[in-house]
Amino acid sequence: MITSSPAVVRYYLALRLSQLRADSGLTKQQAGKQIGRTGQTIANLEKGLHAPTQSDLEKLLEHYGAEEQFPELRDLLPVARKRNPKRTAPIPEDYDLLLNLEGDMARLDIVETSLVPGLLQTPGYAAAVFRADPNRSDLAVKQLVEARMERKQIFTRSDRPVELHVVVDESVLYRDRGDAAAMREQLDYLLEVARTPTVDLQVLPLDAGAHQGQGTSWTLMTFPPLFQGHPGLVYLDLLGEARYVDDRKAVDTYRRTWCHVLGAAASADRSLQLIREARKKQGGKQQ
Repeated sequence: MITSSPAVVRYYLALRLSQLRADSGLTKQQAGKQIGRTGQTIANLEKGLHAPTQSDLEKLLEHYGAEEQFPELRDLLPVARKRNPKRTAPIPEDYDLLLNLEGDMARLDIVETSLVPGLLQTPGYAAAVFRADPNRSDLAVKQLVEARMERKQIFTRSDRPVELHVVVDESVLYRDRGDAAAMREQLDYLLEVARTPTVDLQVLPLDAGAHQGQGTSWTLMTFPPLFQGHPGLVYLDLLGEARYVDDRKAVDTYRRTWCHVLGAAASADRSLQLIREARKKQGGKQQ
């Protein structure tokens, strides 16, 4: 029985179809023509925007020379063709995909050099981040903060929680978002969440020196065991857009870089000490 969300199953199916088409040597236009569809239809399938019909899947696999994979991929279709849940918060489509994907990943490895990652933000900190956009209304900020807080359940739930391994640059601990109270709440929360069984939190010290991955932020997403045939994908939060990297070689490069970042990061105990030092400078009673 497939327990993953429609978004995860659809994206995984898209990656498989993209790889099979590339291996066959067909272009998107050629593949579409073979089954009476357009090249854009194939492109949409390979982006995970929608799932193929059973008939189209069978025809594509025949032209890709991969008929033996039909039973496996056919079994994904009932879930892949379901709709994603609708949200009340004004979340762009490409970010909505992130929310639909992350909750059913086996693991998220996160590198962040400018902000506390969204999954670990507190309400006051998140509100300050969203208010940086002067065009957002108070209602939009409220809805976005609520949506961000709801995301935490993916690593706190009892049923198949997602494992998080987060590395934040030490400068993030000192870069104010909101007032002093908001920063105190945020740093206290980092000290608290670091004790969560599903969360590994490390700090990249200011004196770490040069390392691969410096100055970049990303999330490395690992599929659940059912889909272990693919190395996963990388989520990049760029200015005004979200980008997903799923090319195998590119994902492997990010995985190697992740190992280098871990090598430069402080140990878990030292990381907690660095967070406590930053918290102490904010004043007030420490949790």
